[in-house]
Amino acid sequence: MADDNSLQSNPPSKGLTDGYRPTFATVVPRCPITYRRPPASNADKFIESPGVAHANFAPSVDAPNGSVEFSGVYSDYTVLQQHVLFWDRNNDGVITPIDVWVGFRDLGFNTPICLLAATVIPFAFSYGTVMQHSYLPDPLFRLYIDGMHKAKHGSDCGVYDSEGRFVPQRFEDIFANCSARRDNTLTLGETFGLISRNRCAVDPFGWAAAFFEWVTTWLLPAF
Repeated sequence: MADDNSLQSNPPSKGLTDGYRPTFATVVPRCPITYRRPPASNADKFIESPGVAHANFAPSVDAPNGSVEFSGVYSDYTVLQQHVLFWDRNNDGVITPIDVWVGFRDLGFNTPICLLAATVIPFAFSYGTVMQHSYLPDPLFRLYIDGMHKAKHGSDCGVYDSEGRFVPQRFEDIFANCSARRDNTLTLGETFGLISRNRCAVDPFGWAAAFFEWVTTWLLPAF
């Protein structure tokens, strides 16, 4: 274990950990990982109540009011529902496997990734969203937007709460914890570190889901 002095002499020096030292401890010597993964301790300078879940818009340090135009149009939906509306191609409140395929193609992903997404996502998450309406599975593996909060899996970042609301503090913590530059970007290695950080015990499904989601997100600018 690193000695206490060496840990305390290397506090985070950039980004959301700058200039503010809370009156309570955010790191402790007996758990060195707390020094390497500091929280975004001054997010409230940019975002109103960052620790409180926001129902219908997603503020960040770079955009304190979120995506104003988009969230204004879809203010009746939670942030999680707004996220998946992209795949609801005909605005009927239901996402089919074909919708998933078309959405991933529109994002620019190649055929193997689109095929994987259109197969795995509906198969894995359909039943959770169906439970808003029925205990019987959907034979067509459709996903229902009004039940999308039931598709939340383990080993995630906690950016969405159990009702699909957005928690700004958890979003900013991603970069405060895992970005060496504290500049709201992640390298591929840091992305893998984030996935590892979030792993819960005995949760292979959550590990796999997080891996797929984050790797495709990281790849998105390349397509």
